Amino acid sequence: NFVEQVGVVVPAILISGLSLPCLSALLGLIYFVGRALYAIGYTKKAGAKGRLIGAGILDLALLPLMVLPFYSGYKIYTGLTK
Repeated sequence: NFVEQVGVVVPAILISGLSLPCLSALLGLIYFVGRALYAIGYTKKAGAKGRLIGAGILDLALLPLMVLPFYSGYKIYTGLTK
């Protein structure tokens, strides 16, 4: 699951970082902390239910990371970046 998403998340962070570097870095950090909590929770005795906290955190970061590259591309296309 991680390998499948990292191919989407890393380019999203890089593209959105062109116009919003701090926000992109923060969302990337939140995503990877959530991913670590997901893995830790999954390996504990709770099993699959232990991953819910990590999954919620990474999903909260994933949604804006899927939108921000389009916003960044729009800003670059219209010449609004500084």
